[in-house]
Amino acid sequence: MVKCGLKGKKKLNFCLILSLLIIIGIGTFLRFHQLGSESIWVDEAFSYHYFNLEWSELISTLKNDVHPLLFYFIGHEWVDLFGNSEFSLRFLPFLFGSLSILILFLLVKEIYDTKTALLSSLFFSLSYTFILYSQEAKMYSQFIFFFLGVGLFYFKFIQKPTYFNLVLLSVANILLIHTHILSFLIFFIEVLGYYFCYYFFKLQKVNILEDLFHFRTNFNLKKFNFMLVISILFYLPWITVFLSQFNRLFLDMLPFKFQEKFGFNGFYLICSLLIILMFGAIILLFYLLSKKQVLSRMYNYLKNITINPGIIIGIFLIWLGVNVIWQELFFGNLFYIRYTLFLFPFFYIFLARKLLTLNHKTWLYFCLIIYFISVILILPNYYLIDSKEQWREAADYITFDANDNQDLVLFHTAGHTWWAFNYYYTGNISQIRMNKVTDWGLAPEKMNHSQYIYLVLSHNYQTKDWFKQQLDSLYPLVESKELVGIKIYKYKNG
Repeated sequence: MVKCGLKGKKKLNFCLILSLLIIIGIGTFLRFHQLGSESIWVDEAFSYHYFNLEWSELISTLKNDVHPLLFYFIGHEWVDLFGNSEFSLRFLPFLFGSLSILILFLLVKEIYDTKTALLSSLFFSLSYTFILYSQEAKMYSQFIFFFLGVGLFYFKFIQKPTYFNLVLLSVANILLIHTHILSFLIFFIEVLGYYFCYYFFKLQKVNILEDLFHFRTNFNLKKFNFMLVISILFYLPWITVFLSQFNRLFLDMLPFKFQEKFGFNGFYLICSLLIILMFGAIILLFYLLSKKQVLSRMYNYLKNITINPGIIIGIFLIWLGVNVIWQELFFGNLFYIRYTLFLFPFFYIFLARKLLTLNHKTWLYFCLIIYFISVILILPNYYLIDSKEQWREAADYITFDANDNQDLVLFHTAGHTWWAFNYYYTGNISQIRMNKVTDWGLAPEKMNHSQYIYLVLSHNYQTKDWFKQQLDSLYPLVESKELVGIKIYKYKNG
């Protein structure tokens, strides 16, 4: 603890503020460090492209996307002011990612205590996962920021349902549901949780929130429903675009991806079963509310569950081991991380809460020392090794090696890769964009008039090496170059 020369409560408050500032400062530095150093990758190229569309074109384009407007609206205004550099594109996610450290602290302090809030914020601040998403020109750090904001104002509203807190919660929800499509799941859980706790209290006179978090609650269903109405009304202008996105997502994109990954057309069957199970669980939950004896036993059992200190330490060490050993696989830019990202803060809070309950503080200090060692092992790898696709290097290679007037570049998944490549490429080489194997018919005429043909493959999950095999059958391969997430093949005509 810092010896600040103060006494009593003033010393405690000073040390608290100092500790929080250090945690935020370190987290901010780690998110800022090398912010613009790596090449943008395909998903960031989407953002770059969308940021630079006219408003009418952006709205029309988003009808064929799955995400709401807010991230692209802010980004559009931002690049108008500060340009399209890698640093500029990533600065807003960096800002949201850094501010999220403070919001998480305030949230945990609201529901638990200062020590738990500081330790949770430390885990969040040094998280490789959240550093990565704070350095990516996508909406995920903005999503987490508003998600934590909803959590903060949600618990404030539960304690004091004033109109001021109602407005804050409404604004946070509006911003959240306009940031990411997963926000609807969070909004649903938020509403279900409030109704559950309200009826639990009204029917059984059991206040689960007071028992779990030890703060006073004041349920006001009328004001909560008013908040719901406000949030929904502010989403109505976007509803036609949302319906178009919903149709594309559930009638086209997800069924296709499901069949591609699992080899059978069972998307709608699985979705139907999940919906039935979910509503069945909700009905059962509310049914149990009316059965006082059953509910009382279940509630007392859950309330009296304790976790052995050895199990707590074991969970913590396993978590650190997964971080260190499988950091690239489990904590990289993968879809199952992106879509469960909002759950990570809960795990950090759980760890902080349980570690602080250890009877012997020596074990707490031991765990923290091991934690800092794991951070020292992970973070240098993050900064030293490129994890994003190297489109800057790909453009440099083509620029240096190709002849604008005589050569040709073929792109697969052109809707993705073409934007990323041409973010960097400034030459005039002929380019052909192909998305499907049926687009191969676009290539032969130009290939016959080219000296060298460059095939750029990235995200070619559907066609695999089909385009390469066609070129192998026609021309000799001169050389190939493998970059992070990209393969370039150079063929000679004649």
